[in-house]
Amino acid sequence: MEKIIKNGWKKYIFFHMWKKSEKSTHKIFNSANFEWKKYKGKKKTEGKSTLTFLYENTNFLNMFTLKWEERINLILLHILILTPPPLNWNKYR
Repeated sequence: MEKIIKNGWKKYIFFHMWKKSEKSTHKIFNSANFEWKKYKGKKKTEGKSTLTFLYENTNFLNMFTLKWEERINLILLHILILTPPPLNWNKYR
């Protein structure tokens, strides 16, 4: 839990969403994780968080190969990453 608090609210939400959609979207996340590990340490991903990397690599072009449930999860993921934190965010920490 401490790690989640340190990393901020977006990663907290992302973590929960990951757990919820683990079964349906595992393909996307696994491939993005693989890419992240593959490029880690190279200039391409230097200074980028895993979340940013996932966001950049799970783009809408992937939508054509996904099931509807997976598409919805991916859209939600993009919305969550792009929305600002709620004003009463500290209450949830």
